[in-house]
Amino acid sequence: MTCRTCLELEEELARAEKTGDASRAVDCRVLLRRHPDHGAPPAGPKEGPRA
Repeated sequence: MTCRTCLELEEELARAEKTGDASRAVDCRVLLRRHPDHGAPPAGPKEGPRA
């Protein structure tokens, strides 16, 4: 399933790559990767060792 946010980020990524804006392209890839997987529950903050 693809949501509106996914589509907007994919379009922005395509524009960034077309214009040679590597920084924006990386930003879009990161945002897409962080965007929730629509088949899974949202990921919470990672729990690490506490001091």
